[in-house]
Order: sequence, then structure tokens, then C-alpha cells
Amino acid sequence: MKVRIFVGARAYACISTDTKSLDVQLSAGKPAAASLRESAKDMREEAARFLERAALIEAAAELV
Repeated sequence: MKVRIFVGARAYACISTDTKSLDVQLSAGKPAAASLRESAKDMREEAARFLERAALIEAAAELV
């Protein structure tokens, strides 16, 4: 994995592997590592909400 930090009007971490790449905007005033951890936490929380919604939709499909 390769991580590069770019700072301009906004700061970004560019994360790349052999098969994927992802740009993550960094929070102003925080160290890059702390900002990335916060972004990962936010994404996990959002993913959990999506999984809950998907389970509800599948349950509803059994009722129609």
C-alpha cells in the first residue's frame, strides 16, 4: 500500500494498492492519521446503517 498526502486548498490522502485507489479528504487541524481513523470510523458507522436497512428490506420482501 502507498499513501501520499497532498495539501492545497484542501488536504487529501491518496491511498493506492495494486488494484485499488482512494482519495480521502483530511480534516483541517488534525494529524493525517487521526483524520484517516475518523474517516474509517464514519464509514463503518454508515456501513452498519446500510446493513440494517438491507436487512429490513429483505424482511419486507418476505411479506410481499
